[in-house]
Amino acid sequence: MMQKQSSYKVLITFLPLITLLLMASYFAKESWYTYQKSTGFQANLQNVKLLQNYENAVLDESLCKVLLPKDSKEISNICQERIKKSSTLAKMISSRSENLEHWVHQINQIQKNSVNYAVSDFEKLLGKS
Repeated sequence: MMQKQSSYKVLITFLPLITLLLMASYFAKESWYTYQKSTGFQANLQNVKLLQNYENAVLDESLCKVLLPKDSKEISNICQERIKKSSTLAKMISSRSENLEHWVHQINQIQKNSVNYAVSDFEKLLGKS
């Protein structure tokens, strides 16, 4: 009888501890997955912001090349700054380990085609027409 009582005491002592340990493990695992998802989301968000900045820089560069006269020294310096900004952003994108080359290629294709656009096309793009 004495042995049965001690086994009940052990069972009563360890059963709640095991239950608490299992619950803590479950919540720790769920927290870890949530953290991993948010970390991945933050990385993707940074990539999107970087690609948006690159796209804006390429648009500025294209507008500079298309809209401004080439003979002005001051304007040439402005265009050179824009070209430098877009190339710096392109280097930043290529240095990342994520696979962003497809998007850079798409942006560069738009830039290559921008020389075929007229001023009115850019005005439509900017919502001024």
